Amino acid sequence: GQAVLGRQNILPTPWLTERHGYDPTGIMYRLDGALTPMACHRHTGRFVVKAGVSRETDHAFNQAKFTPKGVEWIAGEWGKYIVDLNQRASQSNCARTLSHAHH
Repeated sequence: GQAVLGRQNILPTPWLTERHGYDPTGIMYRLDGALTPMACHRHTGRFVVKAGVSRETDHAFNQAKFTPKGVEWIAGEWGKYIVDLNQRASQSNCARTLSHAHH
């Protein structure tokens, strides 16, 4: 599963629902199976939640969408996450290189 960003599904659901050091609550959670933004992110105008009805099943549903403000914010958060991953990977590679150099 992924979150809708514009018309593209680009952000992996686990990243949106896990707790990060800078955001101890997570960004979204599952409510009746649907990804739902935490209230603090809705209140800051990063998401809108739209209600709809499925044409096939007549089932009511909610869909969270990023606002333009939210797109800008989440792009920055994703960028921080990728930088952090890359830094951890390079530190891990350095540690392996150093341990092999001592043998």
